[in-house]
Amino acid sequence: MNYRILNFTLLSYILIVSSCSTKRIARVALRSIEPSYDFTLDSIPNAPDYSTYSNWFLFEKEGKSEMDVFFVHPTTYKKNDNWNQPLVDSIVYEVTIRKSIDVQARLFDTIANVYAPRYRQATFYSFFDADSNGIKALDIAYFDVKNAFLYYMKYVNRNKPIVIAGHSQGSFLAMRLLKDKEIQAEIGEKLVVAYLIGWPVLETDLNEIPYSFCRDSVELSCLTSWNSQKAHSIFSMREYADGVKMYSTNPLSWTTDENYYGPSYNLGAEILNKDSLIFRPHYIGARNYKGILAIDRPKDKKDLDIRRNSGNYHIYDVAFFYRNIQENAKLRKRMYFEKRME
Repeated sequence: MNYRILNFTLLSYILIVSSCSTKRIARVALRSIEPSYDFTLDSIPNAPDYSTYSNWFLFEKEGKSEMDVFFVHPTTYKKNDNWNQPLVDSIVYEVTIRKSIDVQARLFDTIANVYAPRYRQATFYSFFDADSNGIKALDIAYFDVKNAFLYYMKYVNRNKPIVIAGHSQGSFLAMRLLKDKEIQAEIGEKLVVAYLIGWPVLETDLNEIPYSFCRDSVELSCLTSWNSQKAHSIFSMREYADGVKMYSTNPLSWTTDENYYGPSYNLGAEILNKDSLIFRPHYIGARNYKGILAIDRPKDKKDLDIRRNSGNYHIYDVAFFYRNIQENAKLRKRMYFEKRME
């Protein structure tokens, strides 16, 4: 499988973690997180047993809501001691809870039962080794996510409608779920929507997925995706598409048109600043622009964990549109059950 991930992730890394103006210096920084050995079977950490609740970040035993969300967290393992995260790593566990589960997955708490598996995520450097070790590490990550989903479907779902959501590596793996014939058979007509946030959806991806790209806020059984950056950033996520059509949702309107929607459409951002969440109503406007989501210059950039000259806001793909995602999930849930009553 050709993941076509090198350019996309390299550009994201340069903009997010480096204030330097050259790719050369950013590549030097990258080498510090490259594992010093090739991926081997002996290097694979122990696999999780999903019948054990401790192998889930979130697991609703009772499942009282009439809809479920299956959430796959983004990359939080950036060490060089292995190609895949050992689940016994308590530091990565805590970082994942603080930077993803509590501020991304839990936005669905009041809307659905949320299931978020722990998995042997590929180390961040895996995205730069797209021909060998990185692919093997991502395959291990997918093996876990697929097994978690199959366990959830067999023992938990009970024929409830499903939202599949993720961010970054999580969305990449969630897309692989949607391309998997076995998983497609399991989902059937139960998919409400897939929020594949922070990972590009290409026309070639849709050829392998039996769902369309969402055109509005109420369409069901469809995919949404966006990648937040400046419109004319030198390092653009459009590089990933390499000439193939890339789809983008504007979460302020839930459309794919290129009209600008101002801050009044933004129901509120939730910005993690140290250990506190800062609510910012009407935070930014945005428009779809050639496959990416071009956003306004964020206010109060001092509260953001991002370099001054960065034009890439990938780590805030969810945070900037937090309340819009919440309200849209509520709306699509209502539409799903109304349609089922017809």
